[in-house]
Amino acid sequence: MVPRDETEQGGGETNAIEARLLTGADDAEWERGLAQSREGTWLQWLPWLRLAGGRLGRCEVVGLVRAGRIIGGVAGLVRDEAGGPVFRNVPLTAYHGLWLKDQGLSPSRLDSLMTSAAAALVPFLDGQYASWAFSSAPELFDPRPWRERGCGTEVYMTYRLPLDSAEAIAERLESNARRRVRRAEKAGVRFEVCAPTARDLDDFEANARDTAERHGLVAQGYPDNLSREIAELAIGGGRAQLFIARMADGRSAASVLCVWDAFRAYTFLGGNASGGMSEGQPRFLDYHVHLWLAEHGHREVDLLGGNLPSLRAYKKQTNAAAVPYLTVTGGRAPRLSRGAHLRAA
Repeated sequence: MVPRDETEQGGGETNAIEARLLTGADDAEWERGLAQSREGTWLQWLPWLRLAGGRLGRCEVVGLVRAGRIIGGVAGLVRDEAGGPVFRNVPLTAYHGLWLKDQGLSPSRLDSLMTSAAAALVPFLDGQYASWAFSSAPELFDPRPWRERGCGTEVYMTYRLPLDSAEAIAERLESNARRRVRRAEKAGVRFEVCAPTARDLDDFEANARDTAERHGLVAQGYPDNLSREIAELAIGGGRAQLFIARMADGRSAASVLCVWDAFRAYTFLGGNASGGMSEGQPRFLDYHVHLWLAEHGHREVDLLGGNLPSLRAYKKQTNAAAVPYLTVTGGRAPRLSRGAHLRAA
């Protein structure tokens, strides 16, 4: 029996929600629906996901459809393993997984929509994949509908920082972070807002790859030039900026990509050159990125991730607020190791 969506439609009607695999022909409608959700961020931008998915495995998109219209869904990376296909978030999107067309809904109607979405999505994923995992953004954080369906649920954290003023940003820094920023300034490190040039993109790729290697991601098959390609696509979309901290002699010490939507800015794919922590360059870069975002009208930044102990300790130095999000797992043979889909976060 197809699950029913209890959200009222005109005349008191209800419509069934069904889950199905989407194709490229559905991308435009997916984008329009996503724009009407609280998860309306470019991080679910399908061309970007198809690029990352295509380089890391294959990208498959499961849509939630009601009355012929896409009202939500989740995109993920699929890999064929011995026990069957495994579906999980494209790793670089961190917690940006499930979205629902939920703007303007009351809490009770949103609860009803989430319950109906779970009723449609879980059996479809169970039938399609040997195991699966995706995340629900903090705005949709609610484990109950998923637990009722027998899914595994775990809570992870991201960090968000308000950007109300330059003075407030400086005051929130912990003393150790302030010392690192001053150390970098004394060493002649400079902050660059990049056009970017080919050299900037090369440096960004090298820093991201060095950092991925230190966290053990390269050994898991992190493709060459993926970070560079993502940056080029994001910047071409008009809602992204690349930043680099350079030493006095011009060498790149640290870099980060920032994207934004109507809700907030997001920093991710940050990295630093091997040995580039000694003068506090990454903290210097983060501090100046936050100042730049505040100057350009952004009122909040999501630091995207913090599940590795080293990243959690680093991001807490800004006194950003820890915000929970939910990761849901299931399938015929759940085998995903804890946090496997988040190692790049």
